[in-house]
Amino acid sequence: MVVQHHDNKNSILRHLNLTIPTRNEGKRVESMTMITRTSGFGIIGTRAYFPDPAYPTLSVSYSNTTPVQEFATKELLSAAHKEQFPDQHREQFPEEYGD
Repeated sequence: MVVQHHDNKNSILRHLNLTIPTRNEGKRVESMTMITRTSGFGIIGTRAYFPDPAYPTLSVSYSNTTPVQEFATKELLSAAHKEQFPDQHREQFPEEYGD
């Protein structure tokens, strides 16, 4: 997993002791560690993640090999997401575009 910290002291990443077997190349079996994020502002893969007061128990889980960038504020997250992933940003936040 690649993690980039952007001075976010409120972020919580929890490593789970969960191993999920995955099939790769026929009979070869690998495992991956899952991480659950419960707070903070981040880009996980290509999706923006941030706390939503409407869903206080919301969390997201992802593989430990997923690239993650963390940000101190929602504004910094939004600006970076819009710059790095413009198509995904438009899809995830259509209200910013009047769609």
